Amino acid sequence: SEPIHGSGSYRNVSFGPIIKYFINNWEPKKNWHFYGGLGPSWSIQSIKLNRFSSSNSQFNATTKLAYISFGGVALIGIEEELPYKEMHPVFFEFVYSLYRTTQVSLVDTSNVTEINILSTEDSKQDIRHHYFMLNMGMTFF
Repeated sequence: SEPIHGSGSYRNVSFGPIIKYFINNWEPKKNWHFYGGLGPSWSIQSIKLNRFSSSNSQFNATTKLAYISFGGVALIGIEEELPYKEMHPVFFEFVYSLYRTTQVSLVDTSNVTEINILSTEDSKQDIRHHYFMLNMGMTFF
């Protein structure tokens, strides 16, 4: 493995089911209740470097790194309690995610209409990602 140093863009997409548990016997404010949630998650991240230095001849300006990771999500939140979901209750939640990379791929980006994976390896290093998020939103259905 060769070190690569540089700057560029980072993208992340995560999917996973979350099981929520609502705490109904304590209301911090009238018609609001707390909840907690846990669940597994799958994520793919990509790093496209604009300026970099590398001794690896395969890594160049038309390639990017893609990481496949597995992990979990934990959250705590507060939600407005309304008689019907059609009234669109709002929520605020704090989310913590932890992922561990299992696979790293080198992807050719020279043709935007076709994905060409140049090489794929199991992650030999312990690559972990931690994310903290503050979500707010409205329930539609």
